[in-house]
Amino acid sequence: MADPCWATAGWAGLGWALKRAPQGATVRRRNRRTFVGRGTAREPTGPEVLRRDATTSPLHGLVREHLETFLARFQDEHGGRRLPRHVEQELRGFLACGDPAHGFCRIHCSHCSSDLLVPFSCKGRAFCPSCGGRRMAEVAANLIERVLPPVPVRQWVLSVPWALRLRMACDPRLCRAVARAFLRAVSASYRRSAKEQGLLEFGPDPEGPCAEPPCPEAPCAEPQRADPLRVPRAHAGAVNFVQRFGSSLALNVHFHALFLDGAHVVRGPASRPRFHPAPPLTPDELHRVQRDIVRRIERVLRRRGILQDDPASDDGAPEDSDSLLPFVQAASLQSKVALGPDSGRPIPRLIDPAACLGPSSPSN
Repeated sequence: MADPCWATAGWAGLGWALKRAPQGATVRRRNRRTFVGRGTAREPTGPEVLRRDATTSPLHGLVREHLETFLARFQDEHGGRRLPRHVEQELRGFLACGDPAHGFCRIHCSHCSSDLLVPFSCKGRAFCPSCGGRRMAEVAANLIERVLPPVPVRQWVLSVPWALRLRMACDPRLCRAVARAFLRAVSASYRRSAKEQGLLEFGPDPEGPCAEPPCPEAPCAEPQRADPLRVPRAHAGAVNFVQRFGSSLALNVHFHALFLDGAHVVRGPASRPRFHPAPPLTPDELHRVQRDIVRRIERVLRRRGILQDDPASDDGAPEDSDSLLPFVQAASLQSKVALGPDSGRPIPRLIDPAACLGPSSPSN
């Protein structure tokens, strides 16, 4: 009798069983116990399936070889203080990503009698290149297929001063408040553009008949009054992404926002939104949006007591004696080495622009 089609999930015990199971054996996990037995399935006739092996990458080998030493040395050199828990979990999760010893799913095909072991992924957001690339592809596909309508889209990028970058990296609430100020300023520009085009004037819809046309037998003794529920309103749409590093992988918190290049105008509770493209962006309007963004962000900083008259009096990092993460983030922001004997020195580059020019040749 052939082995039935089944899928199973496992963890460390399954990894031990896989290494010690004889050839052709079947490994199963039931009731917290690992069972090893010989399967009776036919020889697989389907094509071979190539699976990703994360343990062979140079990055995985580097982290696997030096992680424990790095954590122990870091704790000894900084008075017993450790890196934040989420940083250590991200690094350890990267080592377990794609390793069958830390869990997998077995998929059996009853037609070709082939088996496939799919190891679990760490689903990390910061360090694992495989999970990060998969998430990037899934988000892009979801935006194109389910979120963004077939209308023009414009990208808006906001970069903030260095001191504010460090504050935003250490304070997630401040980062969200600055992002809201940025999105509201750009949305106000699209609503202002719709108003200048005359799309927010009360009256019949210029692109269609009115929902309730006036009765021809009734005399028009009084002018039509604007119903607050039927006043046209313009709505902007955007998807914002927080980018935490720049091209040199240094800390650089900034925003990439995808705005629908126009506004959806609604003329009543029962009316259908209609998209109206915005006119080409002019330099004057761009400067106006920039001033509005600065004004809104300054209001957020004053409300939180962060904005000061003398910017040099504040290094931008919040006081936290129990964590060295702000210190490491400040060093990354300045592209300097944070830990070790070279602490405080600039990070060396693989390609130095000055070295590419070479020594100046003497003039003949």
